[in-house]
Amino acid sequence: MGHRSDNPFADLFVRVSEVDAKGGSRNVADGMLRLDPSAPTDPVRLELDPIAHRFARGSRIRLTIAGGSHPRWERNLGTGDDPATSTRMLPSHRTIDLSASRLVLPVVTSPA
Repeated sequence: MGHRSDNPFADLFVRVSEVDAKGGSRNVADGMLRLDPSAPTDPVRLELDPIAHRFARGSRIRLTIAGGSHPRWERNLGTGDDPATSTRMLPSHRTIDLSASRLVLPVVTSPA
């Protein structure tokens, strides 16, 4: 995915969920990446935790992209300071371009 931030100290969080026919959502896999301020950030490759999940017929796949997932992962204060001891925080404003993005989900067919 293409990503730009006005603050180089940024995180990206991605979650895949299954949404059933009634609109109920269940988390399937997620991943988080703390971007390295000294490395180029475009494009970004983020691998999710490995899973074994079968999506039910008629369900939908939801992809959530966010700047973090506290308390699942430690907050990024946007300063580069130690999050355990610092109280100073700076915001980040993001642009995410999904036009060249892809979500790869391997498909395994069951024997007939």
